[in-house]
Amino acid sequence: MGLFSGNGTGNYILAWAQTARVRINNLTEEQIMSMADDRYAETLIAELVPEIPTIDRENISMDRGSVQTGNQYGQTEHYYEFFIPITGPREVFQFQPSRARYGGVPLELRANELVYKVAATDADAEKKLDSLLDEVEEHLRRMALDFDALPREIRRMVSEMVPPKRQAIEAAKEGLGRFKFKMRRRDDPQPTYVTPEVKRKAIPSPRTTTAAAAPEPILEEAEYQHIMKVMDNMTHVMERSPNAFRTLGEEDIRTHFLFQLNGQYEGQATGETFNAKGKTDILIRVEDKNIFIGECKFWGGKKLLVETIDQLLGYLTWRDAKTALVVFNTNKNFTDMITTALDAVTTHPNYKNGPAKETDTRYRYVMKNKNDPRKDVIMTMMLYDIPRE
Repeated sequence: MGLFSGNGTGNYILAWAQTARVRINNLTEEQIMSMADDRYAETLIAELVPEIPTIDRENISMDRGSVQTGNQYGQTEHYYEFFIPITGPREVFQFQPSRARYGGVPLELRANELVYKVAATDADAEKKLDSLLDEVEEHLRRMALDFDALPREIRRMVSEMVPPKRQAIEAAKEGLGRFKFKMRRRDDPQPTYVTPEVKRKAIPSPRTTTAAAAPEPILEEAEYQHIMKVMDNMTHVMERSPNAFRTLGEEDIRTHFLFQLNGQYEGQATGETFNAKGKTDILIRVEDKNIFIGECKFWGGKKLLVETIDQLLGYLTWRDAKTALVVFNTNKNFTDMITTALDAVTTHPNYKNGPAKETDTRYRYVMKNKNDPRKDVIMTMMLYDIPRE
């Protein structure tokens, strides 16, 4: 399939709007009373409304190659490959705007570029390339129009939902002031809420194994926990609003995670990135080094979970040390599924110890690197219930 042939923008808009609604409903009293509504609305918009990528026509490069046609005459066919740089989130190229070419635009999407391959015998190669790029830009323009209503909807929700909450809090405090009794002061007062920054940099701590060794970026435990929290928040939205995500597949759900993580880690989270022996679902890279790798799967039984763990560990190089396995249950009997999943991990040949229970559905394990059993890998298994019936 070509570009712009995935799930429609309408499904994403519905899910992002529902995410915003749940986030607003979950605001604490401290958050409501200490933030400006317009600032919070813009924070939500920056996190939830996707950036529209751009293509760089001025810096296109090309390569020439040849291939044997395999016919009885043994002819050689020459071809050109055009490499078109892109900026912005690559996941957006998978969305299908409200008006799109059937089957998508026939360009290959790579990490930071689009690739167009055409036979050199076609005298119109450059003309066809320009025509395809015009199509790409038209699809992106249409997508921007599709997303145009989402910021307005988020501002509307904030303006309608937050002030009544604030008024209720103020009324409650005013009511307390009429009592003749003194309020007891807490020994552990909650800190005043500070509106979060939209962007968050993963700052790896340098670690050296010897005096002469170059420092390698690693993911600090606090940042690892922050990633878990971001993913937790996203899945809680899915659990509370299953209808908004009912039609989305693994790739679409992964995209929602990527936008949340990229909102925190300045575009360093990517999906479907080649790493070691396969393509991982979620990858955060700093200084060209992997600091976090995650895999998303729908629950398909004990055997599939063991295979997925093997797949995740197969993605890792020797330097990768922190991972996550996110499993979605779309069936009934979630409690039984948790029990089976916990049992499945311990049967994997690379299991070392665990689990350490972090929440009711989040468990931390220590696994052995497949290529070096003395090298530990942290794997957090996150289990979530998204019933589809």
